[in-house]
Amino acid sequence: MRELLDFLGKRSYVLLFIILEAIALSLIINFNAHQKLIFEHNVDVGFSKVKAANQSVSDYFGLRKANSEIMQENASLRSELKIQSYRLSTPDDTTVFRADYRYISARSIQSSIGRADNFLLLDQGSESGIESGDGVVTEDGVIGIVHSVTSDYARVMSCLHRESRISAKLDGQDYNGYVIWRPYDHRFARLMGIPKNARVSVGTKLVTGNSIIFPEGHPVGEVVDVNLEAGSNFYDIKISLSADMSAIQAVYVCRHKDKDQLKMLLGEGSN
Repeated sequence: MRELLDFLGKRSYVLLFIILEAIALSLIINFNAHQKLIFEHNVDVGFSKVKAANQSVSDYFGLRKANSEIMQENASLRSELKIQSYRLSTPDDTTVFRADYRYISARSIQSSIGRADNFLLLDQGSESGIESGDGVVTEDGVIGIVHSVTSDYARVMSCLHRESRISAKLDGQDYNGYVIWRPYDHRFARLMGIPKNARVSVGTKLVTGNSIIFPEGHPVGEVVDVNLEAGSNFYDIKISLSADMSAIQAVYVCRHKDKDQLKMLLGEGSN
C-alpha cells in the first residue's frame, strides 16, 4: 500500500494534469454544440471500426467453418459419383466392376517445395479414416501419397520427392508410365516408361492411369518437352504439373475400397 502511495505521490502532478485535461475536455464538449457533434461523430466512427473489425474476424472464422463443411460435402459427393461412374454391368448383371473411392477432406498445415525430398502435413489423421498409402489430390491435380499417420495428422510424401512414383498415362491413350521428380523446380517433373510408338507432343495431357491409389482420369500434368534418344525405346518427357505445389491448402485424401486386398495380390509397391 505504501509503495502505491509513494508511486502516486511522485506522479501527482502528472495525474492532476490528466484530471484537469479530462475536466476541460468534458466542459468543452458539453457546453459547445459544435465540438460535441464532432466528438460524438468520432466516437461513432471509432466504435464502427471496432465493430467492423470484430465482424471481420467473426466472418473469417465463419467462412473457415463453412468452407470446411463444403469440403466435407464435396468429399462425400465425390465418393458417391465415383461409385456410380465406375459401375459397369454385363447384360446378365452377374459381373459388376466397381472402383469405388472414398474421399476425406483435409487441409495442408505445412508443406515444402525447396528440398530434394518434400512432404506435407495434413490436419486429419487416422481418427478421420486416413491410412498410410492413401492418395492425396486437389481439384487441379495429384499431390502425393500418405506416408505416415497419427490419430490427428497425416504426413504426405509429395510428388516433389526423389522416391515418388505416380502412375500416369497419356490422356485418351492406353500407354501407362510413371511420374518422377528431379530437384529442384516445383513446377515440372518427368514422365517415364512411355514407349516410342505412343503419340506424344507438346500440350498432350496426362492423367492418372491404372492405379489402386488414385482414381483413373484425375489430372496430373501436361507435356512441355519430348525427347527420344537414339537407340532408346522410351521417350524422355518433361511435364508441367497440374497442381500448383507452392499453394496447397484444401486437399482430398482418396482410397480405393479394396486397396488392402489389391495390394496383397499385386505387391506393396503398386500404385
